[in-house]
Amino acid sequence: MNINWKKNLIIFIGAVIIVYLAIFGVLLGINKGDLKKDVNIIPKSNTENVIKKENVVKQDVVSGFDLNKTYSSPFSPKFGNPKSKVSVVMFIDFDCVYCNSEYESLKKIMTEYKDYGYFEFRNMPIDTLHPNTRLLSNASMCANAQNKFWEMFDEIFSNFDSRKEISDDTELMKTIYNYGKDIGLNMDDFSKCYDEKRFDKIIDKDFIDGVSYGVDSTPTFFINGNKVPGAITYENWESFFQLSIEKNR
Repeated sequence: MNINWKKNLIIFIGAVIIVYLAIFGVLLGINKGDLKKDVNIIPKSNTENVIKKENVVKQDVVSGFDLNKTYSSPFSPKFGNPKSKVSVVMFIDFDCVYCNSEYESLKKIMTEYKDYGYFEFRNMPIDTLHPNTRLLSNASMCANAQNKFWEMFDEIFSNFDSRKEISDDTELMKTIYNYGKDIGLNMDDFSKCYDEKRFDKIIDKDFIDGVSYGVDSTPTFFINGNKVPGAITYENWESFFQLSIEKNR
C-alpha cells in the first residue's frame, strides 16, 4: 500500500511538471511572436537611415554588385538596361509627399543613367494615410497595360501639388482620365481597365511583399538588394552610379 502511494505520488508530480512545461512553452512562443511584431513596427532612426545610404556604395563595390532579385516582380513596370550591374527596386506611394520630393532626382537619374541601371516600380499604397493613392496605382497599372506606365508616373507626380486641392471623388476621376488623355492612351481600354480595377490583385501583392521585406515608409529602395529607406538626393544617386561605372570598366 505504501509502495503504491509513493508510486502514484511520483506519477502525479511528473504529470504536473509536464503540464507546466507545456503551458510555459506555449506562453513563451506567444511572447516571442509578440516581441517579433513589436520589433518589426519600430521605425528606424534617421541616423541609421543616413548611415545605410552612405554605405550602399561601399557594400556594392566590395561585393562586386551582387544583384539580388528577391524584391523583383514579373508584373512590375521596368526601365533601363536589364543587363546592367545596378538594380533599383522602388516601393512608391503616389500620394506620399516624400515620394514627390524624390521624384525630380529619381527622374533625372533614370534618364541620365538608363544604360547603367535597371529600375523597377512596385506599388506601396498606404491607404490609411492617403485615401486616393490606390486609385492612382490603379491608373498607373492600366497605363502600363498600354506600355505607358512611366508617362503616367510623370503625369501623376508632375501634377502632385494641383491634385492636393481635389477632395471630390468624381473630380479626381475626371483628373485621372485627363492624365490618360494627355499621355495618349486608348481611353476606351483605359476606362474599362480602370473601372474594373483589373490590377487590384497585383497592387495588393506589391503591398504585401513590401511589408514582408520590411518596408515601413515610402519611398523605400532596394539597391542591389540593399534596403535604403527615405528620399535620396541626386548627388548621392550620381555618386553611386559613377562609382559603379568605374568599378565595372
